[in-house]
Amino acid sequence: MDNRDRKLLNLIQSNFPITPRPYRELGKKLNISE
Repeated sequence: MDNRDRKLLNLIQSNFPITPRPYRELGKKLNISE
């Protein structure tokens, strides 16, 4: 598991966005595609 994976998991576990496209929101926070 690399640093990007850890950041993604931390966001999912602590602050998963309740939006129509939650993975897009997570991607924006991490500067990665959904």
